[in-house]
Amino acid sequence: PIFIVGLPRTGTTILQHLLAEAGGARSPRMWELLYPAPPPDPARYDDDPRVARVARELAQFHRLAPTTSKIHPLRADAPDECLMLFNHAFANFTAHTFGHIPSYHDWLWRQDMAPAYRFHRVQLQVLQRRVATTRWVLKAPQHMHALDALLAVYPDACIIQTHRDPGKTIPSICSLVGTTRQIYSRDRDMHRLGRRELEFWARGLDHAMALRERGDGSRFFDVRYQQLVADPVGVTRRVHEHFELPWRPGTEARLERFLSAYPQNAHGVHRYTAARFGLTDDVIGARLSRYRDAFSIARES
Repeated sequence: PIFIVGLPRTGTTILQHLLAEAGGARSPRMWELLYPAPPPDPARYDDDPRVARVARELAQFHRLAPTTSKIHPLRADAPDECLMLFNHAFANFTAHTFGHIPSYHDWLWRQDMAPAYRFHRVQLQVLQRRVATTRWVLKAPQHMHALDALLAVYPDACIIQTHRDPGKTIPSICSLVGTTRQIYSRDRDMHRLGRRELEFWARGLDHAMALRERGDGSRFFDVRYQQLVADPVGVTRRVHEHFELPWRPGTEARLERFLSAYPQNAHGVHRYTAARFGLTDDVIGARLSRYRDAFSIARES
């Protein structure tokens, strides 16, 4: 399988969609991730009743937090983060999105994540039980926090890591979490949220860098956000070349049609500030200076 990792807000979503559209690989849809059993029936895959069920759930979610569509649009029938499969193993690093529960994350950091990844694999096997699948394209930024467990369960995994100036991504992440949390929690301490998000993602980057320093670098492919935005089709093709995936005739035209159908900021522009979360570029840069230096991440204006 191919796993896309990296900070949120660095192009992980569009890259997953492009790789899924390119053909030769399958990305799990949101409805499959939330309700993986029973195995989908290929004869009615597109109108499986779970699609409508998740669409109703998302409609309710968007009524409660309408601005989330500007930050991270969600569709029941679109590829999404395979981290949702960890919900079924009570081992999800996204729990902080719903409230300030540090005791859960302290507990989770101490756990061996290999059993959760083994159950992750079982659920993918359920999903491909009746739908032919040659290769999975999977995405979740939080995989950075447990790459060792991921590689223990998926020893042949190919990993794409996306990169962007954390001075831009961290405040954007905080905005997404703060917007989502208002549905579930009365916690309105945005400065605490900012500190917690910065440390959470810095810890994930530290873990990923440490593993890469001692591991097989050839299994990794780095994608810079600016390059992905400037040439999404070209970047997708380079991913195929790096991992020796087939690039079939007509792929480029299909990707161009997809990009035209789903333009960036189609739901509106996401506006946010670091100051709302008690952060500055200097504070973020001080904590993530090692990451910036390791990958030559330039500051964005």
